[in-house]
Amino acid sequence: MNITRRYAETGRTANQFQTLLGLGMIKGNTIALPAFPALNNTRASIAERALSYIHVNCSSCHRGAGGSQSIWDARYGTPFADKGLCNTPPITPVTDVQPEYYVNPGEHQSSSIWWRIHLRGSEQMPPLGSNIVDAAGTALLAEWIDGLTDADCK
Repeated sequence: MNITRRYAETGRTANQFQTLLGLGMIKGNTIALPAFPALNNTRASIAERALSYIHVNCSSCHRGAGGSQSIWDARYGTPFADKGLCNTPPITPVTDVQPEYYVNPGEHQSSSIWWRIHLRGSEQMPPLGSNIVDAAGTALLAEWIDGLTDADCK
């Protein structure tokens, strides 16, 4: 939401946070953080784009201990090595591929996070709001996971 957009109703262009503040619809600390990079923004690293995608799509539930059924942490500010994704078996496996991990470095086909985003139906993530596979998002995550090594997880 921290983007500038043109409001057709008024013809004005403004930051959405500033607009909502001005309208009294939100309040509090709305420090202007940089917007997450678009999936196709190759000026940002593949890790930045993948971790942004994971934050946007997963962090409302996956927030570490005390979050959802899964205890991994999707928040962007959590260092990758501390997210609990790499070489960690999922609580609820999605595939028959062994070993299956949330993220299996170099192997997106045995990474639960990729499968959950790739699937539609009762196993899909996010669980609501989508009936169509996000082809660009799953392709980005596959490329990112396939490029990871165990050293990236430390």
